[in-house]
Amino acid sequence: MSMRTSVLPCVYLDESNFEEVMPRTVPRLAFARLADGEATYTNRGIGITYVLSGEETYRINQRLFRVRAGQYLLVNDGQKVRCQVKGERPMEGLSINLNSSLLKQVAEDLQLSPSEQKTCHFMLRNGQTDICEHVYEAHGSPLGAYLEALSQRLRRRETPLSEAEQETISRELARRLILAQVKVFRQVNRLNSAKLSTRVELYRRLCEAKTYIHQNLDSPLELDTLAQVACLSKFHFIRLFKDVYGQTPRQYLIAKRLDRASKLLIHSSLTFHEICQEVGLKDSSSFGRLFKRSFGATPHLYRQMHARA
Repeated sequence: MSMRTSVLPCVYLDESNFEEVMPRTVPRLAFARLADGEATYTNRGIGITYVLSGEETYRINQRLFRVRAGQYLLVNDGQKVRCQVKGERPMEGLSINLNSSLLKQVAEDLQLSPSEQKTCHFMLRNGQTDICEHVYEAHGSPLGAYLEALSQRLRRRETPLSEAEQETISRELARRLILAQVKVFRQVNRLNSAKLSTRVELYRRLCEAKTYIHQNLDSPLELDTLAQVACLSKFHFIRLFKDVYGQTPRQYLIAKRLDRASKLLIHSSLTFHEICQEVGLKDSSSFGRLFKRSFGATPHLYRQMHARA
């Protein structure tokens, strides 16, 4: 493997060099911190944008992607991209460009099942990448966890990365990206449609609704609203959501609210009533019942147990 393929030169981006560096097509690992900037370019290989804080907006083929803190965007090879940072607070995060040939080499080294190998063949056919282009939640994702840890390291501006470290990082990013997309396509293939492009589009719509849930846990969420976000009828939205995620939208929403509540019980001093408001559960008594059913303890006991721990 050539060093040009596997090594990710590390650069730091701010208002002074953002427009110049972003259009470059070489493999790149960049940590950005800026309050205002805009660049237009053609993406080469696979692009990964992770936002640590703030917000970044991308327009790709007339589609708008808003990447907020704790999220990452994947961009396919050859896409015309316009990215923009403009907000009240600076955006901090990663801008990564991985060479398609590196992804193919790493995929060949992985011990994958025949069906997973078939997925990789589709993703990396003809020397190009064809992944599910979307904004993903970093929480709960091995790739997301790695992106967060890497961005925190680069944010501290410790000693420069050696070429060996750059190569290790690029291969680990490629490995986690491939495994994440294999999981995505496993979900895509749960949808009942003959054409893969249709399944990918339906999956993208469901992801939009799922992201909307994550971003609005503290607000009243109606099924009609979620179906509108997914651009689907209510009937089809419920059915397709359960096909992919194994839960109805309501079950998924309650699970995410309770998960958020469990973290607030441990890491905050908010009262139970305040936590209910924070996660969109207005009825304290039903919150207690739902929480005990999910975590095996009342909110009060759960907080006590973790305080002792």
